[in-house]
Amino acid sequence: MQTDLKTLKQLVIETARKSPVGPKVEDVEVEPNRDREGDEFLRVIIRLKTVDKDDDPALAQLIEAIETAVGEHDERYPSVRFPDAA
Repeated sequence: MQTDLKTLKQLVIETARKSPVGPKVEDVEVEPNRDREGDEFLRVIIRLKTVDKDDDPALAQLIEAIETAVGEHDERYPSVRFPDAA
């Protein structure tokens, strides 16, 4: 089963805002993509206003929460990235 991207984006936003780093969430993108084998997955990009080293445990929890939430609504695996946390 695949859910429309608008619904998935809203789900990711709601999940992110409930997390300890929720106040830092600035933008969320959800887009379909394919891996080298041609399997479809969801690229989830979460931009944060600021990122501190102390946020690492909360970011790991957020990734797990997003994977669980999206997995309940869509068969595609969500690959979650925080471009500003590099």
